[in-house]
Amino acid sequence: MKNILVYEFFLNNDVSADEYIINEACFMVNFLLNFYLKYPKLFRVFIPINNKYKYFKNKNVEYIEASKLFSFRFDEVVVIAPEENYCLYNLLKKFKVDFTNYLSEDFVKYSSNKLKLYNKLCSKYSFIEPVYENPLNVPSEKIITKPIDGYGSCNTSVGDVNQICKLNKNYSKKFIFQKFHDKPICSANILVNSKKSYVLSINEIVAKQKNNNIITEKIIIGKHNNLLSKVNKITESIIKEFNIKKGVFGFDFILVNSHTIKIIDVNPRLTTSFFGLIESLPVNPLEYLYNLQNKFNINDHKVCEINL
Repeated sequence: MKNILVYEFFLNNDVSADEYIINEACFMVNFLLNFYLKYPKLFRVFIPINNKYKYFKNKNVEYIEASKLFSFRFDEVVVIAPEENYCLYNLLKKFKVDFTNYLSEDFVKYSSNKLKLYNKLCSKYSFIEPVYENPLNVPSEKIITKPIDGYGSCNTSVGDVNQICKLNKNYSKKFIFQKFHDKPICSANILVNSKKSYVLSINEIVAKQKNNNIITEKIIIGKHNNLLSKVNKITESIIKEFNIKKGVFGFDFILVNSHTIKIIDVNPRLTTSFFGLIESLPVNPLEYLYNLQNKFNINDHKVCEINL
């Protein structure tokens, strides 16, 4: 039996977070608990003692005091946290997580700084959209600026070079810049276990531009599953590059045309679209992480929408 801790950053720290973030955090934790509690002979599940966890008091889980969180020996720690300021990476290190159970240390670390990640990959792979430290160097009339850690679409701006320079008069190393493509934005959900990797779904992100910002409105799960062969090749390259052994990650990309896709973001964690798979797949996708299921066909999907 494995001792599993489910730790959600916003539910365990006194940081400012709006109602949407807290609701999403609770949804994610609930999703994980429902899976682990389904197998009481395989998993013993812990969550921290915290008033924000009151939503889960009826669950058959064990509570652990905050003072014991980092000293108790867990077989696995499932951390839900943003990459911002290396938050996710530092928490995993503090929990002394075995990175063979959580993607890989290099992958989480590089993905927490998009400039370093893209610089590492751009020289090797054509599927990466280049990034720039200075908006004046972007070879495009319309450009996009985003936080260097990729955290929060509300901090993403779009405009011509002059607009972006005005919006970012004091732009610093905390922001990166890319060419803006007026093309469909897609995402892929990837799962890797000890035996194989799975492209679980290829989705479309429906976003709108408001006051120069990009706001995600909904995600259409499985809409672009026909891109499987292209996404598979990219997935295999990322797994090999970072020696990923086990875990869940995702990446966002632009569908430039029917032959070309360009990655614009990589997420070393559970993403919002991953939780939408519970409506799209016939089984909980975490079944594949622990080899409780081994037969998977992306065509078994039903297309569904997540409204945000």
